[in-house]
Amino acid sequence: MTPQGASILTLDISYQKNIDTNNQVQLMCGLGSTETISFTPQFIDSNNVVTGSGDWLYYQTNQNAFAPQFPIQATQNVVGSNTTQEWLANSYITAWNGVVLANQNETPVVYHAQPQGSPLFSPDKDSQSPLFSHLTTGSGVLSAASQTIFFPLVPYGATAATPSQNVDFSLFEKQILNPSRKAIIANVMSTQNIPPTASRLLTARASVNENASGISSTSPQGFYVNVDSTDGKWNTLQLASNQFLTSDGTLSKVFNLQFSPPSTTLQTALQSNQLFLVISYNQKLSDGTYVLDNFSNEMEITEWPFILNVPKEPTNGKYKNVLIFKFCTGKLTDKVKNIQGWNSPDTFNDTRTNGLPNLSMWLEQYIQSGMDKYTVQHDNDYLNFYNIATNPSWQGIIALGVDISVQDFPKELQGLLAGIDLNNFYAHHFGVDISIVNNDKGTVSMQPTSSMFALIDYEDPTFEGMGSDPVVYKNTAPINGAVDYDFVVLQLKIVFTNSKIYNYNSYLALTVNKLFGEKVDGTNRANLIILTGTYENSNGVPSYTFTNTSDNVLNLVNANIITDVEIIKSSFVTVVPQNDVTSDTVNAKFSFWGFINYNDLEGFDLFSFGTEPDSITNNFRGLSYSNMYVDLTFQLETPTTKNFVFDISQMSFDVGQSTPRKDSLYSHFPLQLSGITNGDATNSPTSQGFLNVAIPSLQQQQSVSGQWYALVFNLNMGTLGSLASSAGFTSTFMMAWCVGAKGAWAGVKLPGVNPQAPSFSLQGVLKLNIGSIMLQKATGTTSVAYLMKINNIALEVFSLSFPPGGNICFMLFGNPAANAKPESLGWYGSYVKN
Repeated sequence: MTPQGASILTLDISYQKNIDTNNQVQLMCGLGSTETISFTPQFIDSNNVVTGSGDWLYYQTNQNAFAPQFPIQATQNVVGSNTTQEWLANSYITAWNGVVLANQNETPVVYHAQPQGSPLFSPDKDSQSPLFSHLTTGSGVLSAASQTIFFPLVPYGATAATPSQNVDFSLFEKQILNPSRKAIIANVMSTQNIPPTASRLLTARASVNENASGISSTSPQGFYVNVDSTDGKWNTLQLASNQFLTSDGTLSKVFNLQFSPPSTTLQTALQSNQLFLVISYNQKLSDGTYVLDNFSNEMEITEWPFILNVPKEPTNGKYKNVLIFKFCTGKLTDKVKNIQGWNSPDTFNDTRTNGLPNLSMWLEQYIQSGMDKYTVQHDNDYLNFYNIATNPSWQGIIALGVDISVQDFPKELQGLLAGIDLNNFYAHHFGVDISIVNNDKGTVSMQPTSSMFALIDYEDPTFEGMGSDPVVYKNTAPINGAVDYDFVVLQLKIVFTNSKIYNYNSYLALTVNKLFGEKVDGTNRANLIILTGTYENSNGVPSYTFTNTSDNVLNLVNANIITDVEIIKSSFVTVVPQNDVTSDTVNAKFSFWGFINYNDLEGFDLFSFGTEPDSITNNFRGLSYSNMYVDLTFQLETPTTKNFVFDISQMSFDVGQSTPRKDSLYSHFPLQLSGITNGDATNSPTSQGFLNVAIPSLQQQQSVSGQWYALVFNLNMGTLGSLASSAGFTSTFMMAWCVGAKGAWAGVKLPGVNPQAPSFSLQGVLKLNIGSIMLQKATGTTSVAYLMKINNIALEVFSLSFPPGGNICFMLFGNPAANAKPESLGWYGSYVKN
């Protein structure tokens, strides 16, 4: 037999003291105190005198009573099973209940449901108190429905607290009855557009913080909820807030992860006693809105931008930004395996083409893969994720496969985007541990100090296949020889804990196939340079460095001029625009320090710096340089379309660390290295005022054409006396070579001399004409010496030339002593009569 019909809800007069300001009490629907129904009772005293008029508890027979699947356990999640939620079936039947409004004051009957362990609290009625009191919000006005809503209720009054031998009542309530009630009531509320609560009920239960903007409340996890006192709808659901110091030392804006307002569909789903909500699809509702409307979905942690961009279109199994609200007991690993325990899975996920079992399998595999990182690969960066997945008591919000904004990428790291496969770049997970909500005399607000966690674990597939070992990659990875330069981010791994970077690992790979226009011989693999990234926090200000300090000797295929370029240090930086200028163009630099080993040219050691002929080592030999760059530029919208430029514009040299050969020109001639330059056919050395210097003994002479490079020196030629326009007579000497050259060219630029008609004026009246310039080794000396000879010098006054019938030659020479300073010099002139 089953009961049928209505019974008046009657309580003993002793309970009258427990009624609220609306003369109502709460009926627990099951075993959780956060799922109740507000009703108005009548009271009876010891003399059976009844006072008041109470609502009815109505019994409706012939209702479903059989649970096809209980207990709900993990399935194998094969396609074809686990496709839909199975509710109570009619294999067995019983009576369900409905609470009917019957009190004379017509006080509405309201259903209340909040997550167990995460109910709402609002400020205490005492405006000076910093404490919070429980806030009972509505999940639907039952009495506003067009017909009485019936749902399963079980009388637990005489039931033992411990499970019987046959069934676990608490598990049955949690897995079957509570979800059934919630689904039945939520469906009616949604289809009939019934508000969560009645205005007068919520107002009566509200505390002193009610104002025009609603009732402010919070949960134990620190979520902030602002409730509209007129209908119980949420104006704001704030999950997290954060503010931090940026890399330039200034305070960032406040980032809020929130819904303003959340959709009614989302609010209804979140108001569940046993809440396990999986959201993988931002479904469009019949009214044209979306289930996740008004979502401020971007949150930054120390400038790293996470975007919870739940897709609005079906993903066809390629899931990302899957959002999970877990406020119930049980392991996350178990919860994802069976959709029977999910809240409203049809509403928040794509159900077409086996969508639910596919999603369940993906979640299971994704979580297991992360756990294996810790248990199998012993990667401690996954420890927190492992604990979240396996701890049945963990409650909170976690998102899987989260987007990272390219547009808002940390400015000082934007250059990395050129080496990342953005199709596989995302955060493994992102979540919120807890937020802090303050009650300042009834004013409730979330502080921008939420504790959040996340993990970015990006790896290049080739690098991952080599055990994520940079040494193995350096020695065995294939080198792309089809381009001049290549850049790959091998690993970018960041662990965020308590809204700070807890651990950081990064490796970059730069391939250098061309230097000074010449191809690099990659046989020794020195052209594959691995840079290690590090992170530092200086009083809250983040900074990143990417360096390599190993010795890499890059041999050039054409070694006629430069035999090798040794790189002893490399670094990578993104050039951040000054004054907070926003630009779509990203500029980054690879900087190099090391030595250039110049060849000892046959017959004349022009370039001077390099390994001695009898040396047994080539390391740390040659011309010591710094600030040799490879510039990288790309558009932020298309980072894979990148442009590399070899840049010597800021290159400088340390002569003190350099090793000129003992018999070289530099060691025995008054030269002072001033820099390096380059050009092409449009700006040749001669067009810049350089006169050709002939070097008869140099077997590898070649004129400048096409693309060229040159070392530039100051040549101190002493003084010409009082007739000269200045006391010093410093000229510029150039050693130049062409790309692909077999030889070199030398030139000199004399002050005030026109290279088209070599001469310079003295006091504006006299003109000194120059014939040719020659550089040669001195002969007949016991030690090495070099001479520069300027031939056919003639002094002209108007049309007269002096001396008549002869030529004057000018000779400049360096000190041949082994210990002489490079700037030491001597010179003399000679007269040859015709």
